[in-house]
Amino acid sequence: MIDSHCHLNDERFDEDLDEVLVRSFQAGVRHAIVIGYDLPSSRRAVDLANREVGSDQHPLSAVVGVSTHLAADWSDRAEEEIVEMLDREGVVGLGETGLDDHYPEPPRSDQERSLIAQLEIAMDKKVPVVFHLRDAAEDFFKILDRVGFAGPGVLHCFTGDEKAMRMGIERK
Repeated sequence: MIDSHCHLNDERFDEDLDEVLVRSFQAGVRHAIVIGYDLPSSRRAVDLANREVGSDQHPLSAVVGVSTHLAADWSDRAEEEIVEMLDREGVVGLGETGLDDHYPEPPRSDQERSLIAQLEIAMDKKVPVVFHLRDAAEDFFKILDRVGFAGPGVLHCFTGDEKAMRMGIERK
C-alpha cells in the first residue's frame, strides 16, 4: 500500500516520526508521499525524502508547492525555490495547488495566479501535480485548458457534481 498524501512534514511528528513510520510499515504501508503546502513544509518534505533509512527501499518521496489556502504567499522567490526543489532527489511532483471557493480567503485572483504559475512549472519540469479543488470545478478545468495542462495529475481534494467528476476522469 502507498500513502499518496500525508503530512509527515508537520512539526507534530518531530518527536516520534520514526515510531510513526514503523507503525505505518507494520500496518502495510510500503511508501508514503509527503506533501508540501508552503516553502517550509516543502523543504521539510524534501529533507524527509532524502533522510537515511535502514533499508535499500526508500519509504518516502516528496511533493513540493504552495497550497491553495496559502496562494497569497506565491512570489518570485517561492517560484525559484520550488523549481530548485523539483530537481532534488526524492521529489516526485508538484502540489498541492488548485482552487477553493469554499472559503473567502485567499482571494480567487491569488489562487489563480499561484495555480497557473505552478502548472507552468509542472509542464516545464514534466512532473505530476496534486490538486486541491473545492467548489470551483468549472473554472479550474477552464484554467487547465487555457494553460494547456494535459496531466498527469491527482485530484486529491474534490467537491463537485458528477459532471465535474467526469471532466476530471476524462483528463486521465
